[in-house]
Amino acid sequence: MDKNVKVIIVGNSPNVLKKKYGSIIDSYDIVIRINKCTTNGFEEYIGTKTDIWATTHLKYHKDPNDNDKIFIPNNYQDIKQLWRRTPKVKLNNLPSDFPVTNPYTMFKTKEFHKNKLNIYIDNLKNEPCTGLLTILTSTLFYQDVTIHGFSFYTESSGNVTSYYRELESQHGKHREDKYWKNVKKSNFASIASGNDKQKIITNLETKNLIKILK
Repeated sequence: MDKNVKVIIVGNSPNVLKKKYGSIIDSYDIVIRINKCTTNGFEEYIGTKTDIWATTHLKYHKDPNDNDKIFIPNNYQDIKQLWRRTPKVKLNNLPSDFPVTNPYTMFKTKEFHKNKLNIYIDNLKNEPCTGLLTILTSTLFYQDVTIHGFSFYTESSGNVTSYYRELESQHGKHREDKYWKNVKKSNFASIASGNDKQKIITNLETKNLIKILK
């Protein structure tokens, strides 16, 4: 991992649809995307490039056209690294031609407890989400990190949603609504939790560990 490259991490907040940053995002040396990071139909807003895919359990993210299939990023053949949330995240159902077979595990490992990231999550009431873990992990490997599209549901009053929800919804319902509802019940996506995560982002920005694309 070359520390001198320019890296951008693209989150799944609905806020990404406010600005057409697609060409800017694709101009970065490394683009990292989170969980269900569909780009089809959103290219002018978030680009198409994916170099690193950071994900939790694949069963949570379904193909919008087939609920029996898991979501796989568009242009997945170009992915160079795979970051998984914890050691328990199973990646057995990836396509046979998926280019990465040895994922990096971000959380709940011996290495994690030894590194400097613990100080940022010690005071969280809930476990850090995949997005926050990805941002923190990137600071271990890269010196020029920019983030975009991370509101941690503060923009929606704690209602779990994403930029692709409206496009994929049928009769006002989305395939992931049940999962999102369960996440909200767990307090994982509460406003208080979102505000705590935003404070961590501010801290990282103040220390010049990350920048925010505005």
